[in-house]
Amino acid sequence: MAFLLQYVFRLKTHLATHVKEKQHSCAYCKKQFTIIENLNAHMRTHTGEKPYCCDTCGERFAQSSGLIVHKRKHTGQTPYQCVLCPRSFQTIGNFKYHIRVHTGERKFDCSTCGRAFITNGDLKQHITTHSGEKPHICSICGVRFSRASNLKRHVIYLHNEDNEEKSLHCNYCPSKFTRKIDLVKHEKCHRNK
Repeated sequence: MAFLLQYVFRLKTHLATHVKEKQHSCAYCKKQFTIIENLNAHMRTHTGEKPYCCDTCGERFAQSSGLIVHKRKHTGQTPYQCVLCPRSFQTIGNFKYHIRVHTGERKFDCSTCGRAFITNGDLKQHITTHSGEKPHICSICGVRFSRASNLKRHVIYLHNEDNEEKSLHCNYCPSKFTRKIDLVKHEKCHRNK
């Protein structure tokens, strides 16, 4: 039964590639989708819901695909093998990106400066260097970032977002800190002695 449901979902997903109109719109960011299931999965990026749990380590994921890829870290499975070199990959996306490195294919061009990119995501990221756009905002201090990855690093490094108690322990003395940046500054004092 699970196989049949997976087949039906994949068929619906494939058929949607032939439909030009995107009928379903995200209430948070207005991104549009042809398939309601894809919208529902996308909405979890805004709500923070993570219904898929790793039975090995307990880490949770918003998408079932994220859990599948994560489980490969536990098993060491890398199902996508490059035929041009010895590298193998856990995800099809990383594998396709790697192949383009071999072929030199860069099909996404910047209309402002003409620079070409391997993925549309790389191009979108580059375009923010021209526009100065910084759409990713820290909910704690309001600092803006052009890249989501930079915001994530900022929140972890500066705010220790995952834990509000003093859970960061100094490696040199019994001191504890809430923010990682405070711990780093403190430990630097020990090293400079």
